[in-house]
Amino acid sequence: MAQEPDSADPDFPSWLLSAGKLFGLTPIQTRWKLRGLHRKWRSMRRELAPASRRFEHQICASCGAVQPHENRVCTSCREPLASPTARFLRGVGLAFPSFLSVSSLLGLAMILIYFRMMLFWRGEGLLRWSIEAFVAHGGLFPVLVEGGQWWRVGTANFLHLGVMHIFFNVAGLSQAGPLVEEAFGRARMLFIFAATGVLAMYCSAVVMPGTPTAGASGALMGLIGAAGAWGHRDKSTVGTNVRNQMLKWGVYTMLFGFLVNGNHVAHAAGFASGWVIGSVYDTKTLEATKRSTVSLLLGLVGGVACAAFILLCLAPPQISWDTAESIRGRPAGTPAPHDSWGR
Repeated sequence: MAQEPDSADPDFPSWLLSAGKLFGLTPIQTRWKLRGLHRKWRSMRRELAPASRRFEHQICASCGAVQPHENRVCTSCREPLASPTARFLRGVGLAFPSFLSVSSLLGLAMILIYFRMMLFWRGEGLLRWSIEAFVAHGGLFPVLVEGGQWWRVGTANFLHLGVMHIFFNVAGLSQAGPLVEEAFGRARMLFIFAATGVLAMYCSAVVMPGTPTAGASGALMGLIGAAGAWGHRDKSTVGTNVRNQMLKWGVYTMLFGFLVNGNHVAHAAGFASGWVIGSVYDTKTLEATKRSTVSLLLGLVGGVACAAFILLCLAPPQISWDTAESIRGRPAGTPAPHDSWGR
């Protein structure tokens, strides 16, 4: 006995049913074939979808209340609920910062610096920069830091050595950044990025004094470490999942670094310092203290530091230009810049 069609099965246009004649099928046979394929596709999507997407309800990210799927505002806390597109992206493990988030602004600053350099150093930047461009715009040259150009431990976090280099770092920032912003607040996230980035570059200069380096992945690993520490201390199901995901990201980054000759010291130092900073905070009071005086002061320190580093990259001081000019006559064998994600 023929099975009644599922009410969820779609109706197909007549032209599509008629197209079945090309395969020797009648319109009725074509309809049942298409419905069968549609049911298999729907079943496969249900099996592949994360558990949180198999239900018709949604969970408010602000208060955790379960809400009907069609709601746009939470009935418990009145906060806006995520759009269907945003829920889908989160369901498959992706997150994108809002336009005015700290993550997006930092990423835009890195891209702006990169394009400013490409406009000035014509013909460079697709694969790498010349040593003069690297030095002029704030790349980390340990010997120059020892000579008093201390700002390079900060500016190097915003300088990238190739298109793929900046692509991977900005993409990574767009994933880890929103997690830290949501857990710690925008102000503390900005401080964590600046502090772990500076520490990562400083450790690289100390451990590898003869190796020039640049890239945001030290600071990015700091954000990953902070998010992992938050998840470890939170001890909830969500926290455990975040911790495990961050640990995976950290391991993947280190392994990828071995494949592309990345800066393992900066990666490890960034992750470790981020984990330490993240471990300082009590997860139960994080939400209530996001706008506290201490948090705002930390955000101010991080914001001023990042703004200063960005400006020094965009408009290098005269000493940087003079140093770059003096390096034009460098002896053969001077090492090329070493990035902290990969070339």
